[in-house]
Amino acid sequence: MEFLSNFQIAETYKSSSIDTKVLKNGKKQILYNEVLNLDKDNVDKYCVYYNRFFEDYRKQTESLSKRKLLLVYDLRKYTEDMSYYNQMKGLYTFISMHLNLRNYYEYKLVATVIIISNEKMEQFFDTIFTSLYTPIRPIKIVTDEKIQECLSTIYDTP
Repeated sequence: MEFLSNFQIAETYKSSSIDTKVLKNGKKQILYNEVLNLDKDNVDKYCVYYNRFFEDYRKQTESLSKRKLLLVYDLRKYTEDMSYYNQMKGLYTFISMHLNLRNYYEYKLVATVIIISNEKMEQFFDTIFTSLYTPIRPIKIVTDEKIQECLSTIYDTP
């Protein structure tokens, strides 16, 4: 993705469920997550990592008046090789973590981008965002065709 080539990898986190790269360009940061599945144990570990990352980020950016953090969840390699119940347990943990950070997101988060590979996933996220989690900042659900356009204008989000 051309837009991301302007960023440098500052940190990585890997598990069998989620691979994460912290990308930096000046004060702008992207937490780019490639999500492979929602195994609850690995999601729990990711949440510990994410909370530490976000706490450090908050401390480093206390004086910034503009939002600079972008979350990207790339689900193009997501596999549904687990039971629905196990996926929901992992998703519940993940959503709970983000709900706990809502007050900070209002001031620190530009937006969240979710990259999907099919319409079925879009319907799934529409359900999530109308029933389980109401985001405080914009969420953009995009496919391969729209990702470059979305990322190149995302920091213009009010």
